[in-house]
Amino acid sequence: MQTEYKDRPDIRKRYEEQSACSFVANDISTVMQKIASEAPPSAEALTVMTSFCKSFMADLVAEAFTIQEVAGDQGLLQARHITEAYRRLERRAGWADHR
Repeated sequence: MQTEYKDRPDIRKRYEEQSACSFVANDISTVMQKIASEAPPSAEALTVMTSFCKSFMADLVAEAFTIQEVAGDQGLLQARHITEAYRRLERRAGWADHR
């Protein structure tokens, strides 16, 4: 990653911030328990789900920034950027086909 984005400090900064962020493991554990209706998830399952959530959020935000840029908007991301990013990720992954 470092060689790929060494000339793009904005992307590098975003990557470093994303790497430093974390989710509250207890919150993710609670959601997993409610969905699975089982005992608390193992530490390994919690680590996998936390990593997945972090990766998904990074993809969502990156897509939202792309949408913002194409629209010619500036400043902070807005709800419409994030909503459209989610819609595009959903369509790309085929999630909508399984409702």
